[in-house]
Amino acid sequence: MKTARRRRRLAPAALAASAVAIGLAAPATAQASEASPAATPTLYVVNEGGLQVPGTVTPIPTSTGVPGPTINVGGVPFRVAVTPNGATAYVTDISRNLVIPIATATDKAGKAIKVGDGPFALTIIPNGKEVYVANDDSNSVTVINAATSRTATIGVGAYPTAMVAAANGNTVYSVGLTEMSAISTTTNKARPQAFIGAGTHTLAISPDSKTLYVSNGNALAEFSAATLKIIRTVRVGANQALALAPNGKTLYAIGCSANQKTGTITPIPTATLRPGTPVSLGFCSDNDAFSPDGKTLYLVYSPVGEVPGAVIPFTTAANKTESAISVGDQPEALALLPGATAAASTLYVLNTGSDSVTPVNTATGTAGPQIEVGYLPTAIGIAR
Repeated sequence: MKTARRRRRLAPAALAASAVAIGLAAPATAQASEASPAATPTLYVVNEGGLQVPGTVTPIPTSTGVPGPTINVGGVPFRVAVTPNGATAYVTDISRNLVIPIATATDKAGKAIKVGDGPFALTIIPNGKEVYVANDDSNSVTVINAATSRTATIGVGAYPTAMVAAANGNTVYSVGLTEMSAISTTTNKARPQAFIGAGTHTLAISPDSKTLYVSNGNALAEFSAATLKIIRTVRVGANQALALAPNGKTLYAIGCSANQKTGTITPIPTATLRPGTPVSLGFCSDNDAFSPDGKTLYLVYSPVGEVPGAVIPFTTAANKTESAISVGDQPEALALLPGATAAASTLYVLNTGSDSVTPVNTATGTAGPQIEVGYLPTAIGIAR
């Protein structure tokens, strides 16, 4: 039996005193972003590895559920983002401060791209032309030109750990220890930061790209995306994650106190920002995914130890949890592949503790056989 373990949590390094200047690096020789996408939707699972196990990526065609040959990337791969056209998967390596592009048509890794220290998160703008990487330890964001692999460095608020790209493609937002930064995708310059207070933050943006929602402990702040000015704030309990419905009409604040059995989910209409009645979950969840129609929010229950975790469907119309769907040990990240109908989707659950992925049929609420991947998987993306 494999030993269960928690994914390593990273602590920020000492605060850097100065911002990073804008500059360009030499282009990488591999033009992975120009390749055609994989013929069938494919999962890309990032396996962090360990001291004696090099980092890898496992490709899994969704048509078969059978893993393809392992892609060796080395170092400590941590996060993945896939271009909208499905042609390239970008993987961060937090040990060597690199981003590795993988051409999904061939499942070959291209030449690694140097970024800042501690590439903790990344996002790709809707047109797929640029990749933005949050460098937690150098208080910067690296922007990568997907066609040439040239890079530029942008100074942002300290310790950026979360990012989101506006749907209109005009701006990328990063959240750090106490500040939020807005980066123009036209100029690749950051506006003056907005103070958001100290604490652990989660970030969501409205579908119309006009409004940002930022959690900070027991508080939730609504910001104008254009000006970064606070519109209103509200108290919502011990906040751990935010989930915004696909239509943008309801925000769900997922809370967790010191006693994990008191976890809650609170629906908040975005028109009024007045919290509804909290719904008791009985567990804490910091990973979630909406069904395409917004009728179901899938929450992750990840107990400590060699105990199978579960995905809990939360019905948004009734504000109630449904029967748990058992998956692997210590489930973490989720990836949802839409089906021909809103109900006929497949939810893929990454099980860090059992080195596997569990496919869940959302129409029937049943889990398929676990798919084995590499050691210590930490992230999952879909090329389609």
